[in-house]
Amino acid sequence: MIFLIITAVTVVVLSSIYLFVTMPSFRRHSVLSAMMGKRYGHRGLHSAENGAPENTMAAFERCVAHGFGFEFDVRLTADGKLMIMHDDSTLRMTGTDLRISRTSSAELDKLRVGQTEERIPYFSQVLEMVSGRVPLIIELKAENGNHAQLCEAVERELSSYKGEYVVESFDPRVVRWYKLNRPQTARGQLTEDFNSRNSDLTKTLGFVMHNYLTNFLTRPDFIAMRLADREGFTHKMLKNVFGARTVVWTAQTEQEMKQCESEGDTVIFENFIPDE
Repeated sequence: MIFLIITAVTVVVLSSIYLFVTMPSFRRHSVLSAMMGKRYGHRGLHSAENGAPENTMAAFERCVAHGFGFEFDVRLTADGKLMIMHDDSTLRMTGTDLRISRTSSAELDKLRVGQTEERIPYFSQVLEMVSGRVPLIIELKAENGNHAQLCEAVERELSSYKGEYVVESFDPRVVRWYKLNRPQTARGQLTEDFNSRNSDLTKTLGFVMHNYLTNFLTRPDFIAMRLADREGFTHKMLKNVFGARTVVWTAQTEQEMKQCESEGDTVIFENFIPDE
């Protein structure tokens, strides 16, 4: 009998700790409420056939022309400028292997993206072009411990921007920076099942990140999960028990997109143009 009581108490205590640790923010942010349920192009509405590589002005302009919001990646250069590229290395997109975090913006300006005349955009160029016409999901890509410097630089650019946007990051230090320094900005925690893929994270850290075990530090306003991994226990629990706002990436077909939307997810899509 004593053993059963101890076991029951232990289960209750551990469950309570788990719920407290993973709990998201409960606030209903007005901008987030307006943005959820809309559709977002992944790194813009990119298309090699149309001369619009991912994360370029051409891809972003196509999104705006179709009336879709878009998600894009912001990185900090060696000289403190904000430029748009998913990878820290420019090799995949330009054929030249430079590290954005270790290269000046002047050097990066010389590169062309995807065998087109498109250059790596500046964050300021994107904001100026959009001018509030569509909502933005801004992913902050921290590198080599530059999370605070990156956040500060992004906020300087956003201070005069009038459009709708949210910020998100895989790095919980970025999300926590926003919690502490810009709580008025809607913030999201990105994650995926790191341990099922080739990841630089240790197994332990991959487990922690996949299961949102840093949420007690960040209290994200929304959670963003890779579409293929959205059936994970913690993700489903946060959605179904806490009512967490959820974003999924990346739907590759109309069918995938509509299935996720029917489950209450906001969808980031790629490689097709949704029915308008």
